Amino acid sequence: MKDRIAGKIKIDKNLVTDLKYQETIKEKPWLPSVTLVAVSGNKYGETLNALYKSKRECDFARVLYITDTDLKADGIDVVKVAPIKSWQRYNEFIVKELYKHITTDYIILIQHDGFVINGGCFDESFYNFDYIGARWLYEDGRSVGNGGCSWRSKRMLEITAKDETIEICTPEDESLCRLYRTHLETVHGIKYADERTADKFSYELHEPTQKTMCFHGYHWPQFKEHVVIKRSYAMGDVILCEPLIDYYSKKGYQVVLDIPSNLMSLFMQSPYSLKHISQLKGEITPIKYIDLDGAYEKKPKQLVLKSYYEAAGIEDGEIRNPRLYFPIDERNKLFKKYAVVHIDETGMPHRNIRGVHWKGIVQYLNARGYEVFQIGKGKHEDCGIFFNAGNEPMMMYLLAGADLFIGIDSGPSHIAVALGVPSVIMFGSVNAAYRHANMEKIRVVQNKCKYQHCYHEVVSEVGQDCQIDKELPPCTDFSATQIMEQINELI
Repeated sequence: MKDRIAGKIKIDKNLVTDLKYQETIKEKPWLPSVTLVAVSGNKYGETLNALYKSKRECDFARVLYITDTDLKADGIDVVKVAPIKSWQRYNEFIVKELYKHITTDYIILIQHDGFVINGGCFDESFYNFDYIGARWLYEDGRSVGNGGCSWRSKRMLEITAKDETIEICTPEDESLCRLYRTHLETVHGIKYADERTADKFSYELHEPTQKTMCFHGYHWPQFKEHVVIKRSYAMGDVILCEPLIDYYSKKGYQVVLDIPSNLMSLFMQSPYSLKHISQLKGEITPIKYIDLDGAYEKKPKQLVLKSYYEAAGIEDGEIRNPRLYFPIDERNKLFKKYAVVHIDETGMPHRNIRGVHWKGIVQYLNARGYEVFQIGKGKHEDCGIFFNAGNEPMMMYLLAGADLFIGIDSGPSHIAVALGVPSVIMFGSVNAAYRHANMEKIRVVQNKCKYQHCYHEVVSEVGQDCQIDKELPPCTDFSATQIMEQINELI
């Protein structure tokens, strides 16, 4: 076994043609008893590309392209054969003729849409089998497997070519791995890989739960190590996790969110493919589990994002406001020019707002050309046109197109800020600088007080009651003039 791989690592630098790859050139296994081979009568360029990508991952004894056209390719042996212009002809060639061109003990047969992606996943146990291919969806013990990117012994190639019992060749992988499998096992002793080994080698119809050497088809993305980010509540706190989502996604990880399931819709337009914790398969062990519950509550006197980064062990995270994505332009904007108001009571007097003549503010905005819509399911003073944003996507749609947001420090305000909407926010006893890293589009409405920002004086999820007046905190008593002054700075 060891003689076959000779325990050596080689790097073919001559193959590297782009600077980006040169910067990330890596060690690759040397497989002196394996030929990389492709057979095709079409998609010549795509097939060559697959061969070169595979060659970057492993150093094969030979790289062979069997085709029906004249071409030359550096580092690849090209063999011209009779036309391969049909699917049936391809299958017959694989079963009955391919062995004539193979001189090594094993091959990896690839196609334009299935090839080697992780040479480091090569396993010496592959040599124990005559055939390995990605699992199909069958559950009858004959699920291995797919021939589009497969491992085969030369012995098997010769047997299938010369055994007259094997007459049906199309599709060749179904024929060899299902129709004639029992015959090949019992008569010739052909060894098919078990499902566990097949999952190490390649994936096709099953979502991969580990890194594999190969793949076939584009049904699933390549496996990435998983990072779980947990924040059990509430909307604003979940939104503040977005910089961490961005950080780990850019590092190449699959981010899994352990958050209330309804809040996954906040990230439905994310540039990254995210999973909810309920979608995490039991076979996958996350490489990192980050529990952000209580992260900023334990350190109330600093930016929430900084506390999140500390909890995650991130030292080079970007300090910025979170970003949400909901593309809006004049073609799909709900209304031409409008503002959104959210002034629901929170159940915490030190975070509410009172004393404001809201209808006067609405009239002022109307005079400036703004339609004013009000959202919220809690107790509030009615002032604008009520918009029933019954779920998070509808709320995001409304807020994404808004020209102005006015409201308390709560979930909707965090959505507005993350969408880049100019926002006037009433913070009560909360220090806005601990919530938002960038205040460029935010105007703070807040009264000075003897116990300014007392919310952060205790380790708590809800801050503390006002020491001056528990029911009517002075930091929450405003005038319409105060709010309009901040509105004018933004519009």
